[in-house]
Amino acid sequence: MIEVLVTAQSGNTPTQITFVEQQLLLNRPIVAIEAFCDQDFPYSPLSAGVPVIPVAAFNKAFVQINRLGNKASGNQAGLYYKNLPLCMLRRVQNNYTGLTPSTSFTRELFQVKPMFVSWPDSQIAFPTAAAMSTPSFSIPFLVHFLLPSEDPAPYM
Repeated sequence: MIEVLVTAQSGNTPTQITFVEQQLLLNRPIVAIEAFCDQDFPYSPLSAGVPVIPVAAFNKAFVQINRLGNKASGNQAGLYYKNLPLCMLRRVQNNYTGLTPSTSFTRELFQVKPMFVSWPDSQIAFPTAAAMSTPSFSIPFLVHFLLPSEDPAPYM
C-alpha cells in the first residue's frame, strides 16, 4: 500500500499533487491499482491520525499515470493515463450513508498490462481547488504487482 498526502494550501486542496518515488515498487511490473476514500476507512493505515480523503473530494480528483520505458515489453516511456477519474480506481461504489445496501456494488479491479510506473512523474489533479476541513488528508492506494517468478501472460 502507498499513499499520497495532500496538504491544504490556504485552506484548499492544491490543484496538482505529485506522487513521491516508491522505492518498494521500483522494477516491479504493476498490474492493478485500487484507491480508497473515507467511506472505506476513516484514517490512513500508513500515517497515524491522518484522515483519508473525503468522498466529495475523492469524486472530483483525477489521476495521471506515467510509465517508464521497457524494451522487453515494447512499452514506451511517457503518459499512459491522463485525467483518469480517481473514482474509477475504487472498487466499492455507492457505499454512501443513507442509501440502502442494495444500491451498492463492487467494480472489477482496475487492471493494466504490466508496466513500470514513473511515480515522480505521475500526479493527482483537482480541476478546481476545494475547501479542506482538515490541514491534510491521505489518498491510499493498493498497488498490485508481479513478482519476478510470476508469469505476466494472464495480464497481457
